[in-house]
Amino acid sequence: MAILNYHEALEIFTTIPYRLPSEKVKLTDAWNRVLAEEVRSDLNMPPFDKSAMDGYACRRSDITQPLTVIGTLFAGSSEKFRIGPGECVKIMTGAPLPEGADTVIVVEHTETLGDTHVRFTGEKTKSNFCPMGEDVKVGDVLLRPGLLLKASHIAVLASVGYNEVMVSCKPRVAVISTGTELVEPHQKPSEVQIRNSNAYNLLAQLQEMGIQGNYIGILDDRRELIRETLEKTLAAHDMVLVSGGASFSEYDFVPVALKELGVKSHFEYLAIQPGRPVSFSSKDNKFVLGLAGNPVSTVVQFQILAKPFLYHLMGHAYRQPMQTAILSETISRKRTDRLQFFPITFDSQGQVQEVKFNGSAHIAGISHAEGFGLFPRHCNELKAGDPIEVLRM
Repeated sequence: MAILNYHEALEIFTTIPYRLPSEKVKLTDAWNRVLAEEVRSDLNMPPFDKSAMDGYACRRSDITQPLTVIGTLFAGSSEKFRIGPGECVKIMTGAPLPEGADTVIVVEHTETLGDTHVRFTGEKTKSNFCPMGEDVKVGDVLLRPGLLLKASHIAVLASVGYNEVMVSCKPRVAVISTGTELVEPHQKPSEVQIRNSNAYNLLAQLQEMGIQGNYIGILDDRRELIRETLEKTLAAHDMVLVSGGASFSEYDFVPVALKELGVKSHFEYLAIQPGRPVSFSSKDNKFVLGLAGNPVSTVVQFQILAKPFLYHLMGHAYRQPMQTAILSETISRKRTDRLQFFPITFDSQGQVQEVKFNGSAHIAGISHAEGFGLFPRHCNELKAGDPIEVLRM
């Protein structure tokens, strides 16, 4: 199978037509969920001509003469006034403009004349009120399906009467680690063993998306065990993340097991570093992402592949948190056949500094990284002062 580039892999994701079903949740539980319905306004906003200032509501044609104050309106007041010639109403911000008024003169530009009269002292004035429906009209589409709901969207939903909202269901995601050499964090490794960090990193990254992953455990490198576990896990989940499941060496049985289960392979390698071995497979709207066993590779592969695809299943077109920043020092490399993601931090001037680490197994070396810089394919040097793309973490 050909080695694809990163963008070709993302294009394969977009060809998957399947979307998760939807469910209705309380507004208080909708944050960070993917909207699954069109939201229209059930009222005008503002719902009436609303004063934008504290001052006096009057007719603009009358402001060259003293005005008689006939009452006061506060925000939320239902009292009705009709402004006649030479009259005004004292008004507070947010109160409805009284009938007949077309201007609010701000209190700072007025002078009181006894208890019942005021005079405009400015040279000119704005209207200082918000017309009914200026922001939103009844029936306007405010939010569309596929939106990842943030705090500002929750406020919009509340303002148009949503106590519950339809959102995409969260995917059921299983996490499996493979490797006879692995032990759990509470166990003391022997001289030929290592602790399993990948599964817990993946579970944490899923939690950042609001997804509670299901940790299946560590599977020894036994072909039948891997095949049986994958078969059961696929039946009960929408997606399976397998760390250590992307290589094709003699004891990597994940690709063999998937083939035996009739799972279709979409790709097996990508031109990225770290994480060249990474497989994506599917069967009957169930999906498997086989990730490299090295911890740094797993971090990168989840961010650039698993995360966008999981959002795709929920109907959200995820955009990576990319930015352009200036490189503070020249860096170079020998091989240029892959898009490289190298760990970075930002210095006090906001410029990018490379984090020195010893390869894709050195997870402690990137524990303080703020993101990954992108070293483009077919490029062997990035010079100090160059603008580069950065994937924020």
